[in-house]
Amino acid sequence: MREDGGFELASRPRLAEQECAVHAVARVGGAQPSDRPPSAPPAAVTKIVEAPELYAIAARLGLNYGPSFQTVERVEIASAREAVVRLDPARIADSEAGYLLHPALLDGALQGLVALLAEQVDANAGITLLPWRFGRVRLFELDGRAPVIARLRVGVVGSRSASADIELFDAKERLIAQVSSAGSAASG
Repeated sequence: MREDGGFELASRPRLAEQECAVHAVARVGGAQPSDRPPSAPPAAVTKIVEAPELYAIAARLGLNYGPSFQTVERVEIASAREAVVRLDPARIADSEAGYLLHPALLDGALQGLVALLAEQVDANAGITLLPWRFGRVRLFELDGRAPVIARLRVGVVGSRSASADIELFDAKERLIAQVSSAGSAASG
């Protein structure tokens, strides 16, 4: 890690002499409580997608989540671009200890996009949107509280990509983390 907190994640095939391919570029920095953005209240719910329906939709789109990653209880859709995802940390098979933000819970928040964008993704064409980048990840609480609520606001939606802003909250609706410009791109 550089002095400014910046780092790159790069790799190459084992024992290969070729140049490393850069997979991620990031910078680690501290967020102050005053840096917390004000959260807008969620809009009124127009549709609820329960977990069994969500995972059936995901399977039709080629996304087969294993039991450890089935952390969504339900997705409460407010509009074509906004939803609240209710998460259940008890569904995680391993311990949350050691994680600032457990990957299965962050993935559960992203799974809300499946419910929001299912009608726009053509499963017959073999296209599935997979997360591939995050613009900024900000952690406001590092005390191990698990997120149980995720608010999604979809930004750009294209024929082969989408992006969303995500806020993660604990059971008392205190902001734990914010992910801006979480991008998904077509696979298949």
